[in-house]
Amino acid sequence: MARLISNPRVTQWRARWVGVILEVGPDRRAAVGRLKTGQKHLAEAEQLLRLELPDVALLLAEAALVNGADAILRLHGYQVASHAARFAYPRLPPTYTRNPGLLAWIRTARNESQYEAVDPVSSVFAARSVHLATEALEAVGAAIG
Repeated sequence: MARLISNPRVTQWRARWVGVILEVGPDRRAAVGRLKTGQKHLAEAEQLLRLELPDVALLLAEAALVNGADAILRLHGYQVASHAARFAYPRLPPTYTRNPGLLAWIRTARNESQYEAVDPVSSVFAARSVHLATEALEAVGAAIG
């Protein structure tokens, strides 16, 4: 199978995450579908933030970020079964690659909010997460064309 992306950083990423990466071939239609799903989650996150439901807004902002990353991965011919591997893909838009700490924090807060009875997510943090998801999906949309 021909690879759309072939560079040393992608080769290292593939070697590091062997077992959770499936090479499926580039699929623009699947990429557009993932982007649309991410945009739907983002719109819902924005609405829930306005309704002062930051925990759920955070969950949907994180889902939007995942779908955006998956859109790029599908565009480049990959399916990934790990959030860590997904967000480590070196060809994601800079919104992702410049914010690994914030992405990890969002992921951790999402898990804690969903699975553990911890302090509620602050509205400020949820808004920051929604803002990052907005920037990420705009960059993904530009990359897909």
